[in-house]
Order: sequence, then structure tokens, then C-alpha cells
Amino acid sequence: MSFNFKRRLPIPMEIREGMPLSYAMTERKVHFDRVVSDVMKGASDKLLVVIGPCSADREDAVLEYATTRHPQDLPWLHD
Repeated sequence: MSFNFKRRLPIPMEIREGMPLSYAMTERKVHFDRVVSDVMKGASDKLLVVIGPCSADREDAVLEYATTRHPQDLPWLHD
């Protein structure tokens, strides 16, 4: 199988170099990463919901997807 590339996509390092974050945004990202990490480790009682932009255009589709995949993890949807 061969591919014909129209243009090369930049790697993450090149994007960061071309569009560096301000100090304030860097601090915000560090805080956000810590909050997400705490949720994933179980150190926070917050709920982390990750939804891709393609699947999040309609609320009913998002809720259907979430409830058909892991309804036991989302008891608050059924209240």
C-alpha cells in the first residue's frame, strides 16, 4: 500500500515551537493536567467526561453513546 501525501503534518514539538504558550496558559495547563490526573487516580470525586468533537454535535447522540457504552458508570443520567 502506498500513500501520496499532499503536505506533511507538523509533529507536536513543531507546533509547540511555532505557537508557544504564554506563562499564564502554561500555568493553566499544569493545573488542568493535575486535576485530570487526580480524577484518573481516584484522588478526586469529580467526573471526567471525554468527548470527541465529531460525537458531540448533538446532546442526544452524546447521551445515547454514553449510556449504551457504560450505563453503570453514569447513574446520574438516570435520576
